[in-house]
Amino acid sequence: MDFSAVKDWVDALSKLATPFALVWIGLLIVKRVEMRKAGVARSSDFKKRWADNFYDTSQEFMRSTERYMSILNQFQLITDPDGVHGTKLQEELSLLNVRLGELHLAIRRLSYFAPTKGLDAIKTATSVQDYLAELIRSRKGSFDKLISLQNAFNQAVREAHAEMLDFE
Repeated sequence: MDFSAVKDWVDALSKLATPFALVWIGLLIVKRVEMRKAGVARSSDFKKRWADNFYDTSQEFMRSTERYMSILNQFQLITDPDGVHGTKLQEELSLLNVRLGELHLAIRRLSYFAPTKGLDAIKTATSVQDYLAELIRSRKGSFDKLISLQNAFNQAVREAHAEMLDFE
């Protein structure tokens, strides 16, 4: 076999193999990019779901505290707190106490993925819950102060939610 024939054969093979090699390398790169995109999407979906759960739990905590305030306001208006209406209100307050405790624990758990701002959400939720307990114990207090505590809680939740979604 002639050296020039071998050289021609190698040249032809390299011209044919080069596009196939480039296509194969391109497919490998595309596959890896797609795998990373899928991983990022899963991670992003997890973060969004976790943050949404945190937000929903925080909103339920707020609705429960507002209901609590409404019941306390009703107690001021009734003449017989031990009557039928007063007893129903007391039962609802008891249920709300349990629910607020559950929601507070959930907020503590869900704040995990907001390591910086989550602590403020926990602290302000605790302040709201403690003030409600103080209102019941002392039978004195201010709804304005409670609303101020709720506003601080809402601000802390907003910041923690943004941190969970990496929107700081």
